[in-house]
Amino acid sequence: MTVTSSELLTIQREIRIAAPPETVFPFLTDATRMVQWMGRIATLDPRPGGVFRLDYNGFDVMRGEFLEVTPPKRVVFSWGWESEGAAVGPGASRVEVTLTADGEGTIVRLVHSGLPADGDTHGEGWDHFLPRLAALAGGGEAVPDEWAPRKAELLAAELKTRLTELAGLVDVCPPDRWNVARTGEGWTLAATATHALSHAGMSSLALAVGTGNAPEMNITLEMVDAKNAADASASAGRSKTEIRDQIAEASATLVQPLREMPDDHLQRTTILPALGTDPVTAEMLIRVIGLDGLAGHIASIRAAIGEQLVA
Repeated sequence: MTVTSSELLTIQREIRIAAPPETVFPFLTDATRMVQWMGRIATLDPRPGGVFRLDYNGFDVMRGEFLEVTPPKRVVFSWGWESEGAAVGPGASRVEVTLTADGEGTIVRLVHSGLPADGDTHGEGWDHFLPRLAALAGGGEAVPDEWAPRKAELLAAELKTRLTELAGLVDVCPPDRWNVARTGEGWTLAATATHALSHAGMSSLALAVGTGNAPEMNITLEMVDAKNAADASASAGRSKTEIRDQIAEASATLVQPLREMPDDHLQRTTILPALGTDPVTAEMLIRVIGLDGLAGHIASIRAAIGEQLVA
C-alpha cells in the first residue's frame, strides 16, 4: 500500500515470514545476514545514532543511521543515497520495520516515509527485496538476485574508489613535499601519481579489446621500462592542481564506459608482447595491470606522504 500527499510519499508493505521474530530480527541488524538479502556491503552499528550503510554496487550507496533498535520487535532507521543530486539524500527519509509474532511465524510490516511523491522507485525496491528476506529468514535460499551488480560494474566501482583515494592523497600531501618526496619507485610523488593514472587508463585498452577494436601493440617490456623512466622525469615537477584535474578527467571518462561494458566482452583477448606471447583478456588488463597496478602505486604514495598525514 502507498499513501501520498501533495509533497511526500509513504510506502507500506507487509509480508509473513515462516520464522519467529527472534530469527528474523538479526537479518535487519547484522551485516553478514543483511547482505544475504539486500546490498553487497553493509556497515551496521545497531544502536540509536549508529551507522546504517548499504553499498549495492559501488555506485548506489544508501546511508542513514539507526534511530530505534528494540529486539526482537522493531527497528527504525533513516535512509537516503550518497549519489550527488539524489532525490532522497543521506538520511532524508525514514524506515520503520515492526515484527509481530504470528503463531510460529512473523508478520513484518515496513513503513517508508518522507519520500518524494513523484517518480519514486522505493516501492519497487522493497517489493524486490522483502521476498528475499522472507525466503532466507524463513530457512530457505533466495534465488540469485537479478539486480546483483555485473562483473564489469564491480570493476568500474573499484576504479572509481581507487581514483577517489588517489585524489584524496594528492589533496593531503604537503605542497613542500609534493615534488621532493621519493616513493618506493624512486620517483617524486607527482611522477608516481602521474604513472598511477596510466594504470587507470588500462580500462580504455580493455574496452577496445572487448569491442574488437584494440590496436596492434608491438611494445616490448624494455620499451615500457624506457617510457616509464622518461615519463617519470618529465612529470617530476607537475603541480598538484594538474594531477588533480587529470584524476577528475579520468573519473569522468573511464568509469562509466567500463561500468556499461558487457560482461562477455571481459573474456575477449589480445596479445601484448610486453607481457609475453600468451593471450590476455580484457578483464586481466583491467584487474591485474589496471587496478592492481593503481593500488600498488597508491600504497607507495601513501607511505611516502606518511601515515600520520593521511590517517
